Amino acid sequence: MVNGDSENPGTASSVGSAPLSSRAAVKAAIGAVATTTASVIPVFLVGGLVVQISGELRFSPAGLGLAVALYFGAGAICSLPAGWLVERYGDRLTSRAGVLLSALSMLAVAALAHSYLTLVIIMMVGAAANSLGQLSSNLSLARQVPGIVRDCRSGEAVRHPARHAAHRSGGAHHRADRGWRWVFVVVAGLALLVLPLAPRGPRPPIRAAGAR
Repeated sequence: MVNGDSENPGTASSVGSAPLSSRAAVKAAIGAVATTTASVIPVFLVGGLVVQISGELRFSPAGLGLAVALYFGAGAICSLPAGWLVERYGDRLTSRAGVLLSALSMLAVAALAHSYLTLVIIMMVGAAANSLGQLSSNLSLARQVPGIVRDCRSGEAVRHPARHAAHRSGGAHHRADRGWRWVFVVVAGLALLVLPLAPRGPRPPIRAAGAR
């Protein structure tokens, strides 16, 4: 009887906790995809509307390549402080900061990008949103989807749809002959809808004053 009593609660607990763990993993995966998509979409939106943008701002396809290269270069540099911020403040805050910064960069393109140089500067500043979104999504997956952490290919399979969705969204308006700036405004609004789906991981523990 003692053995039976000790085994039944454990069995019930494990069965009851499995759906909760699975549900949390699904939410984490959805939040990671949504956050990554919203964070990286500005660069794909510029690529999808390059015909209209380059016609107004007067730059060549080589100029687009340079702008994209500088965007991802700035993102690589921003990944260093972004990694510290994600570890310090957690995925809950930094994922939302990435989405907000991405939306602000798209609004800045719509309102302020009246020259090629201005467009490149705004894109480089907005690259920080991509770094925050990527790293906060990685942290969320690492904490709540341990199976994905053990298999890097599975983690890539979760994040790949986000980049594909951003690419599709960026090219969805390639026939917009007029008002490309309004496309940035609309997509910025859509990016803000991702905020409720962003990761909701626990707050990181407070480190000691002398901790490295």
